[in-house]
Amino acid sequence: MTIIRAALISLAIGLTFGSQADAKPVAQAYVLALRGMNDTLKGADLSPYTDIVLSFAHPDAGGQLVNGDSLTCMAGPNHAMVTTADLQTAIDLIHAGGRRAIVSLGGALIPACAGDWAAMMAPDKRQATVRALSDFADRFKIDGLDVDIESDLLAKTTEAGNYTPFVKALSAAMHAHGKTLSVATASYAGGMIPLDSIPAFDRVGVMAYDNNVQGEEHASPADFRSEMYFWLGRGVAPERLVMGLPFYGHGYGDYAGQQPYRDIVTAHAPAPGADVIGTLCTTCSYITFNSPATITAKTSLAVRKISGVMVWELWQDTPDHILTQALVAGEKTAAPYPAAAVPVVHGVVLAKFKLAQFDVSGSAAVPFADKAVPGGQVLRIVAQITENPWDVSAGLPIASHLKKGQRIAIEFWARVKADDPDTQFEVPVTVEGAAEPYPTLLTGKATVTTTWRKVVVVGTLSADVTPGSANIEVLLGAAAKTVEIGPVTLVQPR
Repeated sequence: MTIIRAALISLAIGLTFGSQADAKPVAQAYVLALRGMNDTLKGADLSPYTDIVLSFAHPDAGGQLVNGDSLTCMAGPNHAMVTTADLQTAIDLIHAGGRRAIVSLGGALIPACAGDWAAMMAPDKRQATVRALSDFADRFKIDGLDVDIESDLLAKTTEAGNYTPFVKALSAAMHAHGKTLSVATASYAGGMIPLDSIPAFDRVGVMAYDNNVQGEEHASPADFRSEMYFWLGRGVAPERLVMGLPFYGHGYGDYAGQQPYRDIVTAHAPAPGADVIGTLCTTCSYITFNSPATITAKTSLAVRKISGVMVWELWQDTPDHILTQALVAGEKTAAPYPAAAVPVVHGVVLAKFKLAQFDVSGSAAVPFADKAVPGGQVLRIVAQITENPWDVSAGLPIASHLKKGQRIAIEFWARVKADDPDTQFEVPVTVEGAAEPYPTLLTGKATVTTTWRKVVVVGTLSADVTPGSANIEVLLGAAAKTVEIGPVTLVQPR
């Protein structure tokens, strides 16, 4: 490829995806083939969306995506394979409105009709797989492909050293034909794309939902904001970053299971602005979802800070498009953003820790005085970008006797030092065994903002702790950030 041709292709990709300075923010909507792509597209309000992502396609065991007049592995309604005519109709419908048509590869659940992605990404089959995907995109005039390899499959292919070489090869093939490559990623260890793969993608979409912890919201405003800054801290440029919005909820207890927002509205008529039906607690029955007000606030933040948002999944909106309208409102207005809540814990103090007790690994720690914090002493830790959260940590040895099943609270003062006052990170906090295999006895997260405040992590120990057998660990790796930590207290909640 000549230098001039490479430059023209790079320019074309940039013009195709646009930039943060463009008048229209990115609004990317996933459409699940299983629901019926064309029925969804015809019934939706597509006007605010710049990109429609048809989901999900897979090569079969022979590496092919098309067999005669059907796709080999893209399930439509009743699990019948999508026909080539249906796919082309959907793409033409998307293009008719001036939108980009993208096809997503993979998904959370890999169907039986799919070939072995791990094998297809391996060196001996990699180029053939890339060629088949590139030919597929050319045949149907698809504007780009979206890689949605998740969870165990992502971990397996990354560990084998095949994920990044595969997406780099696929990216080169897409760019050679004036097309784009995007990705959907989670933000937890084992579910996020490896650092060395990030440059392969023209757009990084963050699945800021599915926090499946009973007693918590599955897609809270705090999670959204923290994950946005997390990926900026991992080196993704703002103009390449989009954040995910859920058009569905998670139910627990009597409400168990995922529920489309349209069904939640029909069955429960939630109060305006409510993100929870029922009581939010570890043993309660409730549904957690995003209200129109939350969708507006998240979108407003995203269009101010990054490229825009992505939606999973368009069919799950109400027939009168309530959440899509909320997205539009967020694009047009600077909506106030909900502050991250801090649990209030009353109880008996079990231990107070001095800053000198911290054992910081993976980074230097600088003590200094700050009268804004009780005790006036603070530890500053500058974390660089690393692959994993535990690559930079601050540990404290527990010198107390604690029992399995005991509920404890870890309280400490903290803030993140940043020029952008909206910066926020969710910092994992764990209790871990002090010796190999370093078992995790408790896990939680502290939301740290640019303002000094006391954060609290509450949890239940999964094993006994004797003095010196376990540590409190504050995990600060994965994303670049400067965190300042004040006094730490261990409490037995009442």
